[in-house]
Amino acid sequence: MERVLVTGACSFTGRHLLPLLAGRAVVASDVAGAGPPDAEYRPADLTDRARARELVEAARPDLVFHLAGAGTPDADRCYAVNLGGTRNLLEACAARTTPPRVLVVSGAAVYGLTRPGESPVREETPLRPTTAYGASKAAAELLALALHRRGLVRVAVARPFNLVGPGLRAGFAPSDFMAQALAIRAGGPPEIRVGNLEPRRDFVDARDAVRAYVALASADAPWGEAWNVASGRPVAIGDLLERVLRAAGVEARAVPDPARLGRVEVMDQVGDTARLERLTGWRPLLSLDDSLRDMAASA
Repeated sequence: MERVLVTGACSFTGRHLLPLLAGRAVVASDVAGAGPPDAEYRPADLTDRARARELVEAARPDLVFHLAGAGTPDADRCYAVNLGGTRNLLEACAARTTPPRVLVVSGAAVYGLTRPGESPVREETPLRPTTAYGASKAAAELLALALHRRGLVRVAVARPFNLVGPGLRAGFAPSDFMAQALAIRAGGPPEIRVGNLEPRRDFVDARDAVRAYVALASADAPWGEAWNVASGRPVAIGDLLERVLRAAGVEARAVPDPARLGRVEVMDQVGDTARLERLTGWRPLLSLDDSLRDMAASA
């Protein structure tokens, strides 16, 4: 039976991935707290090199889904977790007599300042991150693929675009809009505070994204490469807002919020998944409206 280690197992994405791994010996890991059901749970802080080594030695994985990461304005935390934690995990994997395959889950933030004409974004598009999160993820990718090229551990990188779906935490446009819409449904004033509604983004359901991760990890030839995971459909933030209101069954007036009206550097960014589709046959099954209806129902 294949042994699988999932880091960041208690995360939004991890909770959707674990059910797809039924029938395998799964070790789930996160920094702390209670573990998910139906999996052996081993808490570990990957920024601690010794703990990362202990985790890998105890799990004895054949395959690792590395979901653990930090998306925070705290630059020190981003670099410590996203770069340092990834380094510690991969070096622990490389030290095994038979190193496991590792799927490193990165993000579209590594693309950063895509230019007009570069959307849909392909994997070979230059990385121009603008945030500590994006830069730390890009650095982790470079580290991981360097170890792969040296023959120390087999690595593939998944670059999901804007994830959506039930369980999405606060701090993202879909979840923040939905929280305000549900407050209106509960009797609050019919107003939703918004930022710039013109940018267009690519939203992919986390349940579709984790299917892509499993498909990549099961394929023969994804190793040493990065792979976009996206819907391929651009959606304006204003359109997203209308869909959220429809999913929640409310009407509201959009009120500009100065705190949300930051400078938008990229107006249009959508992912190209042609390479992923050719390799695995994967395509998203859930529409954005499906995702938002499920978010409204599960809140």
